[in-house]
Amino acid sequence: LGMRRPATSLSELHRLDSTTHSDRSASSQTQKMKIHGPTPPLIVSAATAVLLLLASTQPQVVNAKLSELTATPIEGAATDCSEPMFSVQLADDVLMSYVIKTPDDAVAPATISVDMEFDVETWVSFGYSPDDKGKMIGSEAIIGLPLDGTVQKYHMNSEKVEGVFPRAESEQTLQDSEVWQSAGKTYLRFTKELVEPGEIPINSQGINYFMWAYGYENELGLHDKKTGAGAFSLDVTSCVPPVVQPTLPPTDPPVEDVMVQDPTASPTRAPKEAVVADKEAAPVAEEEDEEKQEDEDDFERDAYDGPAVSSEEQEQLDCSDYQHHVQVDPKLSVYYVVNADEAGEHDGTISVKLEYQGNAWLALGVAENPAGKMIGSESVVALPDEPVSKTNPGEYHMISEQNEGVFLMEDSKQTLMDASIVQEDGMTIVTFTKLLSEEGKLGLTANGEVSTLLWAYGYSNDLNLHKATGAFRLTLEYCGGDSSGMSEVAFQALSKYTADQRRTMWFAHAILGLLAWAVLAPSAVAASWLRKLFQKWGAFWFKAHMYMNILVFILSIAAFAISVTMYCDESKAHFVGTHEAMGLALMLLVTFQAANGMFRPPAAPKTESTAQSSALVKARSPDGSDDEMGTEVSFVPPPPPPETSLSLKNEPGSTAPTPMGSAHGSLVESNVSPSKSTTKTKKIRAAWESIHKLLGVFLIFIGLWQVQSGIALYSLRFGTTNYSYVFWWCIGAFAAVVLGLTVYIRVKDV
Repeated sequence: LGMRRPATSLSELHRLDSTTHSDRSASSQTQKMKIHGPTPPLIVSAATAVLLLLASTQPQVVNAKLSELTATPIEGAATDCSEPMFSVQLADDVLMSYVIKTPDDAVAPATISVDMEFDVETWVSFGYSPDDKGKMIGSEAIIGLPLDGTVQKYHMNSEKVEGVFPRAESEQTLQDSEVWQSAGKTYLRFTKELVEPGEIPINSQGINYFMWAYGYENELGLHDKKTGAGAFSLDVTSCVPPVVQPTLPPTDPPVEDVMVQDPTASPTRAPKEAVVADKEAAPVAEEEDEEKQEDEDDFERDAYDGPAVSSEEQEQLDCSDYQHHVQVDPKLSVYYVVNADEAGEHDGTISVKLEYQGNAWLALGVAENPAGKMIGSESVVALPDEPVSKTNPGEYHMISEQNEGVFLMEDSKQTLMDASIVQEDGMTIVTFTKLLSEEGKLGLTANGEVSTLLWAYGYSNDLNLHKATGAFRLTLEYCGGDSSGMSEVAFQALSKYTADQRRTMWFAHAILGLLAWAVLAPSAVAASWLRKLFQKWGAFWFKAHMYMNILVFILSIAAFAISVTMYCDESKAHFVGTHEAMGLALMLLVTFQAANGMFRPPAAPKTESTAQSSALVKARSPDGSDDEMGTEVSFVPPPPPPETSLSLKNEPGSTAPTPMGSAHGSLVESNVSPSKSTTKTKKIRAAWESIHKLLGVFLIFIGLWQVQSGIALYSLRFGTTNYSYVFWWCIGAFAAVVLGLTVYIRVKDV
């Protein structure tokens, strides 16, 4: 049930995806590996390939390219500067309208009023830059967040999330600011003073440098580097509002113009009509007041969602509405109330409302066991793109963690009541009522026992991998008529990590695996393969080979530990997928290979009789060290003695030693036993070398496949771009370098 990173307290800027979806920027710098002597070309090639891969897989921020735009006057716009007078098409899906108002008097400040229309439902922003570079750092922005309904001014001090934060409250001086969404579009409106203390000034006449951006969702995050951001220059002109002449109040008419009625005269019609009008106006005003009061009463009843009742009726009313709230995720809220069945036909019902800050499918399930594992559980799943029906929201079986293992129950088990699915203003709201216990289905209890529930939401409205998931334990109680209102419920989350922390840990797992099997392991093998290239550095190739393999082992252990920790935290079955099973096999084999390397058998011993071959040994192994890859020179017997030394014969009665008893004969005789020992040692060493080489090559292929598989899984889990092709390009380039150096060595030897 994957994870998405939740919003931070500062409403994180620039997404994903990475992550996934990301605002991309980064500059990489190759650092030299400091070793004695010249740096081998293999290391430079490997480092270059690694940096290319890392630069491709990391979220980067790319400064928008500055473009020169021209404003178009808006036909029919008011000439009093009260509404936008010019429009600019910033992109196919972004339209900006504005007016710069410079009052003729020196009291009122000059302002710019902006209306922006984005053909997406996401967070939006408008910024202003101090120069024509179009860079994010050093600029200032006005960002609208539809979920919060806030429009504020932001600092942009770096390309990281921590560097984008709202200005001080005293500097939030925007006027008439609002952000809203309608018909798949997002609108941003504000009025800002052109010149404010401590802020980048905006010119009322001439060239200004502006920028804009929008993200992937309503929560502040990353924007697309190509289509989701832009920077432009604009030559503006100001509007001077006409001076409005003050209207003088009417003066009292002269006394002589006031008609004084003769008390003896008969009353005229005018005063009579005025009296009648006054009498008629009184009931009209009373009727308007009554209508106004009725409207207010209607508003209060709508807000309360029920008629006004007495305190005696309050108990029954409370149990018809949600009484408890559980914040299971920063984006997902669960409201519920548990009611007993008055007729006693069943154990009761639980009415649930799910509120998710985004547009996606939602799920709430009942776990089969207290561990909160997905397999074996049952869940209510809501698909917003499909019409509400008996099966949507529907009840699902979950027999595996793959899509094929999540399927609808039969129609006879689709017993949800009062179900609804609504998406509006960037929110997904799902409601339903479910029986606590049913035959043939997992149930809940409301007698004080603990129930284990699951939740999840996806990347989109289509049922697929989830973006975030979790499990929690909750004690349900029947509604007792407590009229104290909504209450926060204490619950036990079965996951120790937040969505953001999970994504960080999986990213660390990916980087460790990448360094181990896409960088260090191939470089260690190449160091041994190209050993002749490093002869002038003595034992460098052997030390590089050994230490890089040690690092591979250490990084593999760390990556393996992270994955096991995360699967335990997510209550998932271990090593059931191909990537997971191969990871376990890789860990076991690399452990064996490391032990195999540490306990390698010794090479054939050297004796005094091999003195004549020592020069050859040193010629082939300049450092005189044991060559683990088989360049060790074997035992060479001495040349036969001169013929004369073998023609001596014993005279009868002579005590002279025979040739076999002579000193030379002893030397020849002593060579028999060392030769057998040497042969046995060589066979053991040869067998070890064969296993070591074959297993090393096998591990390289498994490791490379595992890296590309991990890149694809990370992309699928977090909705980021799959950079597997970049990985294989880098591996191909590395292999080409090794092949070229191999040909060079062969040609040089010839």
